Amino acid sequence: MPIPVAALLAGLVALAATLAVERFGGRWGGVLATVPSTFVPASIGLWSGSGPEGFDRAMAITPVAMWANALFLYSWRVLPPRLDAAARLGKLVGLSLAVWGAAAGTAVFGVGALLTAGAEPAWVHRGMSTLLVTTGLLATWRPVAAPSARYAVSPLILLARVVLPALAIGLALLAAQWSGPLLGGALSVFPAIFLTTMVALHANQGEDIQLGAVGPMMLGTSSMAVYSGFAPMFFRAAGPWGGAGLTWLASVVLGSIPVALWLQRRHQT
Repeated sequence: MPIPVAALLAGLVALAATLAVERFGGRWGGVLATVPSTFVPASIGLWSGSGPEGFDRAMAITPVAMWANALFLYSWRVLPPRLDAAARLGKLVGLSLAVWGAAAGTAVFGVGALLTAGAEPAWVHRGMSTLLVTTGLLATWRPVAAPSARYAVSPLILLARVVLPALAIGLALLAAQWSGPLLGGALSVFPAIFLTTMVALHANQGEDIQLGAVGPMMLGTSSMAVYSGFAPMFFRAAGPWGGAGLTWLASVVLGSIPVALWLQRRHQT
């Protein structure tokens, strides 16, 4: 798949996913927004550009890269009360991206060192997936009110929700070709969707709606761990297109649906 096409598809899927948060509220919308649909074109591109062995290494780093995304989201819960009202949104964007950059950078070098030392990609993936899921469970243990959006979103924000994820996916695929699959795997899960969602909710809807979406989205990222765990097997068995479809289905059944059931149970509790 050509890189511009893969990037555009990812941007359009991101738009649909982020609108779900505003329509259905943070709890259910957060789950829908983290279904790994945007990673489908990215994974097909990584398979084509990196080959099976490079693809395995890229998938191995995905859970820890998503853990960096979870920390990025968590910063949008803990930072707002600690920042002055003046230019708060700009400070949130800068600080949350700094958190993601530090965590993702550590992940790239740390996991890269493990793989270089001979660690099996599958075992690296399992360990990082456990860390990701544990972080999400802790973030949703105490439910936070998650109302739906109150106001319509501006066309500029809607455009940003297409452009930013598309740029992130396009850069990831280019990075996989130029700098290796580890960097491509990390950049393919750059928090473009989460960033545009948090900015839109904070600026247009209010902090209570933004705060309510953080926990479900953090735990919802575990569906990416399921996707990246099954992808090497299914891509080899059914090719990139059939494998991507089977892997996406597995991520929904084994990732997104259990997350929704967990959130419902915690809400009732």
